[in-house]
Amino acid sequence: MTPSAGDYRMFVGMNDESTRSADCRLWSKYAIYAANIVFMVVGTLVLATGAWLRTDSRFRDFLSERYRQAVHEAFWEAPTLYAFSYILILLGAALLLVAMCGCCGVTTTGRRRQRRGITAASGSDINSPLLWLYAVGTAVLLMFTIGCGSYILYTKDGIDVELSDALNYMVQHYYQGPGIVQESLDRLQQAFRCCGNAGCSDFRAFRQDPPRTCDLRCDGCHYRIWLALRIGFFVALAIFGVVILAQVFYNKKN
Repeated sequence: MTPSAGDYRMFVGMNDESTRSADCRLWSKYAIYAANIVFMVVGTLVLATGAWLRTDSRFRDFLSERYRQAVHEAFWEAPTLYAFSYILILLGAALLLVAMCGCCGVTTTGRRRQRRGITAASGSDINSPLLWLYAVGTAVLLMFTIGCGSYILYTKDGIDVELSDALNYMVQHYYQGPGIVQESLDRLQQAFRCCGNAGCSDFRAFRQDPPRTCDLRCDGCHYRIWLALRIGFFVALAIFGVVILAQVFYNKKN
């Protein structure tokens, strides 16, 4: 029996729909790969930072110098001192693990579909278990990020005071000879492209010239650090949003 024109149009329509679904799944896969690359880079940096804070003796010396009047000698042996570094280590490791689950899960699912001859529009019935782990891990990291942002917002006043005190302390003791305070402030100013606590005027208030590591714009480190935190938080939310949408489209049944 000769196919009718209606049958031909139906076939073409189904083929176009299948092609669009395949393209959507392909772009979703690329989006997941791109997000996982970001996760790997950020996870490596966070893990390295946490390990450095935990093992570097000069960081411990800086804390001893900054808080020498508020702590006892035995306090530096307590594990709670490095709670922040432990959090960074765990967060970095979690980011790396989630990224590997995502990349391996997408790759494994794609290979299964090719072996079984299943088109991209056939559904998510053969998804790798790694993709489910990836989805759970992404949800946990998203909740952790929102929780951290909420906590920082809730304790913003206290963090403001502590951050300003620490920066003012480093400015005041910057020219008292080379040491951990000078080195720490130099690195901070270079990393955030800032100067002092509120700007170059902090050094002039002590009749000192701003150091060479100060940024030409003289933005205060207090402002730049908070700006970096806000940008990082919203960028993280955007990346998680892309990952969630990519997973929805990748697993969508037609």
